[in-house]
Amino acid sequence: ALNNGTISKTSGVVTVNYVNMQNVTAIGGATFNASNSTNLGNNNGWNFLPISSQNLYWIGNGGNWTDASHWSLSSGGPASGCIPSPYDNVFFDVNSFTSGGQTITINQTAYCKSMNWNGVSNSPTLAGNNSLNIHGSP
Repeated sequence: ALNNGTISKTSGVVTVNYVNMQNVTAIGGATFNASNSTNLGNNNGWNFLPISSQNLYWIGNGGNWTDASHWSLSSGGPASGCIPSPYDNVFFDVNSFTSGGQTITINQTAYCKSMNWNGVSNSPTLAGNNSLNIHGSP
């Protein structure tokens, strides 16, 4: 069971980054900001700042969803070093797979905002025993 939490500060600014927050109440005279964070509900007194999304393109044939070397900021470009978040749009396209028989494996719980397969070639497979959570549209 989840318990409620409270954070208190009388003045100034409290900023948290890259957190999934639920059941947390902020009290006192301070300003409480959550940057690049996900509001999972029942939070009070927090300013959840807008999260910028990015487009990530699958590169390099088959592999694990969580392998950052398979995600690029451009179609066929170099690896970005990051994996998709619930705010990112993902694309599989003509530059994703150079041969048939390739599989993208959802090797742990995975996220994206939207998914696009326009122009993909070589009939890849999306597989795995973990959840893929798609959170919205572009």
